[in-house]
Amino acid sequence: MSAAAVVTLILVAVAVIVIAGYLTVVALALSRVSSKLKGVVSSVNEIPGKTEPVPAVIDGMNKDLDEAAARLEDLVAKKSGRPSTTGPTSGVPDNIW
Repeated sequence: MSAAAVVTLILVAVAVIVIAGYLTVVALALSRVSSKLKGVVSSVNEIPGKTEPVPAVIDGMNKDLDEAAARLEDLVAKKSGRPSTTGPTSGVPDNIW
């Protein structure tokens, strides 16, 4: 085997080792990114479950506010001498002021 062939084989071996090392570093970086993405995805998947109760809470708050507005209208009607409406089913007043 000639000296040129030996040098060529050594250079090819060095090139293969360098490329293998680079690919190993890239694989480790991708592994870290993948594990972090799994955490992000699981957090994002929890968002719909945590926001489901919000409409029910808002509906309850709206019901309470409607009842409070009706009672306030009754109170204003009593103070002003107008006939008062009865109960929260009378609706929300247009302008109680």
